[in-house]
Amino acid sequence: MTMSVLPILVSDPGDSEMRAARAAGWGAWDLRWERLQEAGNACHDAGDRAGAARAWRRAGWIGLLFFSTADPRRATSLANLALLDRLAGRAARAQKRYAKARRFWKIGRASCRERV
Repeated sequence: MTMSVLPILVSDPGDSEMRAARAAGWGAWDLRWERLQEAGNACHDAGDRAGAARAWRRAGWIGLLFFSTADPRRATSLANLALLDRLAGRAARAQKRYAKARRFWKIGRASCRERV
């Protein structure tokens, strides 16, 4: 089963979920990232690793382009791709991605402590 990620990327800014998220202070990219993570999770749960990889890779690009280095979503995107690497037997690549994700999480935690 292959799930399409395209509808998630071209979210209708007028849909009810988008309006509710915007009212709660979310930006369009926040919701798009979240929807891609959900699509990746659904693909992964359905056994569609290629679909999960596409969704999580696209979410990673959103994180890279629109979120700060201290945003933990960047780490989450990397960790999800590392999981797929590990499941595919690419242990070295997975370890590199997990290490980079841990660095992002540490930056994010430090940034949160500075704001308190």
